[in-house]
Amino acid sequence: MWRGAEAVAHYSAAWRLVEPTQLLPASLLAAVFPAFSLALSQDGTRARQLGWQTSLLLALAGGTVTLLFWLSAPWLVPWLYGADFAASVPVLRLLGLTVLPVYLNYSLTHYLVARGQQRLLTGLTAVTLSLHALFCWILIPRLGVVGPALSVLLVESVLLLGCLWALRQPILWETAV
Repeated sequence: MWRGAEAVAHYSAAWRLVEPTQLLPASLLAAVFPAFSLALSQDGTRARQLGWQTSLLLALAGGTVTLLFWLSAPWLVPWLYGADFAASVPVLRLLGLTVLPVYLNYSLTHYLVARGQQRLLTGLTAVTLSLHALFCWILIPRLGVVGPALSVLLVESVLLLGCLWALRQPILWETAV
């Protein structure tokens, strides 16, 4: 609304490249979550080890994808969409930077659920959603099409810090696991 349909197209073009990469952490966590939940109820040391290994794997994968988007954006966008989409390059770079915290957040939010901390996760989600709305309200008029991408990077970073904080708290079982 603030920048018109062209800005939406530039953002969407970049997002359509980043969005499919989220299948990797979703697939991995679909496989790991049952094992983590079982280990959490039977062997806390094994659960921590599995959590660290999975998060490390996702951090390496996320870092690799982030680097690929950062380096390839200047030629990938014009090659796929044409020169008219040059404004999508900085958007793709910023959205590419979100991949690392997003990948880590996939694992950390799953661990919160396995630990029975769904209410805390709901609170974190509400905070990040509110921050995203606020950041977009502030950043879009000032930065244009890169504003929402910067907002996503900021809120994913806030969620990452919030999850790390929450996982350091004692487990308060809210539901039977």
